[in-house]
Amino acid sequence: MENNGCITSDCDAVATIFENNNFTKTKEEAVAVALKAGFRYFLIVNIPASIYQIYQQKFPPGTDINCGTYMLQHMKSAIHKGKVSEEDIDRALFNLFSVLLRLGLFDGNPARNQFGNMGSQNVCSSERKKLALEAARQGIVLLKNNQKFLPWNKNGVSSVAIISPMANRTNITGD
Repeated sequence: MENNGCITSDCDAVATIFENNNFTKTKEEAVAVALKAGFRYFLIVNIPASIYQIYQQKFPPGTDINCGTYMLQHMKSAIHKGKVSEEDIDRALFNLFSVLLRLGLFDGNPARNQFGNMGSQNVCSSERKKLALEAARQGIVLLKNNQKFLPWNKNGVSSVAIISPMANRTNITGD
């Protein structure tokens, strides 16, 4: 599969693998899972196999850059413990720097390249907002509802159990 971009995590998503979801036993394992398999490794536990297969075909493995500091803080230890290899890091850096090169960020003065003078007026335009809305619509995952489980009958369901390390939190954004 050809990768024409880089994959970034949501802010603090790598930390969540270990800190909140207890998906791995160590911080170093969380870093390795994110770098090597990305969130496809985490998703396979949480989504139907048919959806995972589609995801696997469309997205390459691995997270190339972490929005946050978790990978930065724990990568050296993950390398020393043998959880992450030089090849894993090379792949992520190759993807990241390929994008930066295509954007022209190494072509001298960044203000002179095609994206150098972009600002909020370009990103927040009505055209871009429509594009973002369309991307969100296309990215929505529909659940298979073979047994007509959804929608719930409000008269037939008296309680719902939410089981999660964050079940008692009212702010689910992680802030």
